[in-house]
Amino acid sequence: MEKAPRKKEKRPMKKRTVLLLFLAAALAAGIAAVLLRPETQLPPPPEQPAQVNLLDRPAAEIREIECRPREGAGFRLVRAGESLIPEGMETIALEEGLIEEIEMMAAEVTAAQTVWDGEGSAALADFGLAAPALRLTVRYADGEEKTVLFGDLSPEETPQRYAMAEGKNTVYTVLEAECEPFFRERDYFRAFDQPRLDPSLLDRIRVEGDAVLDARYTPSGWILEKPYRYPADLARMDALLKKIGDMAFDMCLGSAEETDLSLYGLDAPALTVTLTQAPTVITGEAATGEQVTLDVPEKEYTLLVGDDTGESGVYVLWKGRVFRASNFLLGFWKEMNADGLLLLRPVNFPANDLQRVSFASGEVRKAYRVALVESVTENNQIAVDEYGRTLYECEVTRDPEGEIVDQEAFLTWYLKLQSIGSEGRLPEGYQPQGDPEAVIVLRSNSVSREIALYSYDSLHDALCVDGTALFYTSRSWLGQAQEAP
Repeated sequence: MEKAPRKKEKRPMKKRTVLLLFLAAALAAGIAAVLLRPETQLPPPPEQPAQVNLLDRPAAEIREIECRPREGAGFRLVRAGESLIPEGMETIALEEGLIEEIEMMAAEVTAAQTVWDGEGSAALADFGLAAPALRLTVRYADGEEKTVLFGDLSPEETPQRYAMAEGKNTVYTVLEAECEPFFRERDYFRAFDQPRLDPSLLDRIRVEGDAVLDARYTPSGWILEKPYRYPADLARMDALLKKIGDMAFDMCLGSAEETDLSLYGLDAPALTVTLTQAPTVITGEAATGEQVTLDVPEKEYTLLVGDDTGESGVYVLWKGRVFRASNFLLGFWKEMNADGLLLLRPVNFPANDLQRVSFASGEVRKAYRVALVESVTENNQIAVDEYGRTLYECEVTRDPEGEIVDQEAFLTWYLKLQSIGSEGRLPEGYQPQGDPEAVIVLRSNSVSREIALYSYDSLHDALCVDGTALFYTSRSWLGQAQEAP
């Protein structure tokens, strides 16, 4: 008889196990609740403070705008019909767009941020508002009047200026770009034409007064005639010409007849600048379709440069009118220095502009004639480029024999001559003595240049160009230059 199986004894769960099961059940219930409940609604973002307008009325309701700076004259615009007119300028041609800009800005002056609410140890003087830099007063057609005070510039990265409504305690900042026009002067609204010079047409620049310069254009480059005769550096002259082409004025103060020139240093100007424009021909098409040409004769322009404005600017007289200009655009005239225009490497004629080159040093005597001749193909045809233009090559012959010189050998030697350059300035008033170590003469279609080198010290030669010695150069180049083909 088999024995009956014994039943397994049930053991009670430990309290720790019961607690873990309970926590697991609660966690599962929580996860289910999260998965099943509707999407959680996040709280709305905090409400942003309302925009603060120090002035906020339509431009059409403005009767007057008065700007009184701490320094300077300021201006007052008065309603005349539908337009605002600067007081005292009723019969003068005006820049209407600038007046409309002021009108629109005065209609709404908006604070960028609030910086002080009148509490604490700060004071209006800390913001430049105890004696404000500018008082902007706007009067309206219904008799209301509002004034905004502008103080110092704030230290923010984006330029801003402290401001407050007169009679209030709260200090704000206003973007500098939105209040800068209120700091202008009345003459700023006077209409005028900016100078429009084409630098490529200038062929002479003369400066007299505190600085002296007389530069003349030739097909082989610019030449200085004063303060000494010396070739000018092409890149530096191009930079000067660009500045001349970029000249512009800030505002017109009136004609020479209606202004006191002595107030601006223009009765005895610091500089008198004369710009000569070469004669030219303008080609165009008439209304009938016919091609017409107009000869424009040589023309001279005169610019008088007077006193500094005291605000990084200068007063000038141009075409009979007095202007104020920034140093950024016209200050280069007062910084004029002829030495900064001098050519430091005088052998600079392009090979295709050469006619003759001679070199003499010791027993070495070489002279060459240079000409451009039509390039010929192997088929004995005149060579042309992809646009059908004739191609030329340099033909060099020995002078006076007429013997043809290898073109490549000549150009290699000419490059050595072009390496002659300044390594320092000679003493003021230096005059070379004795016979030259070497003489180079260049002739082009328009000018000739003589370059003579005189012994200066054991390592250097004085560089004398067209009879003027200003720089010295290393003597080491001379041996290579004597190896002429």
